[in-house]
Amino acid sequence: MIDMEFRQLKYFLEIVNCRGFTKASEVLGIAQSALSIAVKNLEEEIGIILIDRNHRKFTLTAEGEVFTIKAAEILSQVGSLQHEMEELKGLVRGTLRVGIPGMLATHYFPEKISQFREQYPGLKISITSDGAKKLEEMLCDGHLDIAILGEENLPPELNWKPLLCDEMVACVASSHPFSSKKEITIQELAQETLFLFKEGNYQRAILADAFEKTNLEPAIAFETNLTSLLKSMTASGTGICTLLRMAVDTSTLVAISLKPRINISAGIAWRSKSYISLASKAFIDFLIEAV
Repeated sequence: MIDMEFRQLKYFLEIVNCRGFTKASEVLGIAQSALSIAVKNLEEEIGIILIDRNHRKFTLTAEGEVFTIKAAEILSQVGSLQHEMEELKGLVRGTLRVGIPGMLATHYFPEKISQFREQYPGLKISITSDGAKKLEEMLCDGHLDIAILGEENLPPELNWKPLLCDEMVACVASSHPFSSKKEITIQELAQETLFLFKEGNYQRAILADAFEKTNLEPAIAFETNLTSLLKSMTASGTGICTLLRMAVDTSTLVAISLKPRINISAGIAWRSKSYISLASKAFIDFLIEAV
């Protein structure tokens, strides 16, 4: 019967990752001689040579290559098990990584996050605010647990549930010639000085599609993903920006509907084939129930 320890597997994988004992001993904070003994004992226990010591350069045997893959799988499963057991204690700790577009992070989610934290005060919530495309990439790459995204063109590996829908409106200062209008066409908008979100932003992508159908090149004078800066620039009266209606400060800006109207839906997205932590599931369920 083989009597291996998880510690031995961890040591061996670190040696493989570092391509040698010297660097691995530094990373692990363990004497190189102790590492050599641990690997030698491991090889004796399983009856297989894992490292080819006939080469000056670090080299695994064919059996060592297979063992490396399987050892990594074992430690990954053990880590997942430990993580799940911690969560079963009642969501008393842990970090939830959430990506939210800037405008929604400012005008919709603060109240929701505060309400969620009242229920789970031990959870730490880390918010990343960026354009929709960047948040989608971070979610797919595993750097986020959850992201707030539009449904259009999402990759198949993501699940999505709707949360909210709001109208995208053109915004002008009260001194702007358009301030008395009830609605403006995409053609009219394309011919005005525009202050817009940067490429990669969901609103910007929708506008780009609308402008393309007009055969007009929009006059984009300023780009930023800072909603507050867009508002300030627009309030100066020198251009037009687009925002969700919920984000318009009517004391400084006038909101005008677009013709045809553009409504934007946003929902909560998560990876469909990855382990969903209890913290993530709790947040997903909380938001869906809130809606």
